[in-house]
Amino acid sequence: MTHAAMGMRVWTDHVRPISSIGNDFPGDQWVKLAELFDLHGILHRNWMTTRAWQLFEENGHRSEVFRTPMDRFFASNPRADEVSLDLLKADGAYTQGGTEDEYYPWVERLRKSGCRFVLWEPWERFTKPENFAVFQDMAKLADAVSPNLEEARLLTGKIDPLEIIHCLAESAPIVALRMGAQGSLIAQKGGPVYQVSTVQVPKIVDVTGAGNAYCGGLVVGLVTTGNLAEAARYAAVSASMALSQFGAVYPIAGVREQAIQRLKEVMITRID
Repeated sequence: MTHAAMGMRVWTDHVRPISSIGNDFPGDQWVKLAELFDLHGILHRNWMTTRAWQLFEENGHRSEVFRTPMDRFFASNPRADEVSLDLLKADGAYTQGGTEDEYYPWVERLRKSGCRFVLWEPWERFTKPENFAVFQDMAKLADAVSPNLEEARLLTGKIDPLEIIHCLAESAPIVALRMGAQGSLIAQKGGPVYQVSTVQVPKIVDVTGAGNAYCGGLVVGLVTTGNLAEAARYAAVSASMALSQFGAVYPIAGVREQAIQRLKEVMITRID
């Protein structure tokens, strides 16, 4: 969640995470977050903060090892009825994780609050082929969906990225297929498919959260510009910022100026 919020924060000062923390959350980290975000949407739980390890292999495959029991992990997630409509008022929103029983009330409540654009980043529960029908139902409620290539191949049974994005675009209004070092593909239902290049960074420090940051940038780009190709530039730049840093949170001074310069590096090519 924090990586996606930072992906938004690259472009706008007005970002409000909706999440939860436990009673062991470090005070110095809270201060850092408060310098960047409106934290009125953070719920405080009377137990330990949920945690997970991210394990990256040489071939780029990532495994997530939860250090919190799954029942506690899901219990920590904010419920839609725990957050007031006033706190949910936003032009755009990013949502990830949870179960379908959590997702549907959240999307309904976001719409009720007046949120114009909802992006859903599915996690592995919904990218298994046996859950394809559930994925389709959930994708239809969002304005955009953004899986990564590995997830999308597993979900659809297809290998070619172009075939995958056409398949997924039958369900979601907008599909952004994240492909790591290969960039991304983005398409609007019934519209052309665009290839989006990556931004070359001087040194890749940490790949953790770059996909989340991409999604955060895409939300702001689509809300701000209303243009699919231009929004994809925002997304690629947000991802590049995450790659250049270690950890989810980094100093914001000068980042927007740097991001505007990086926009010029993102190449958009219509491929279909």
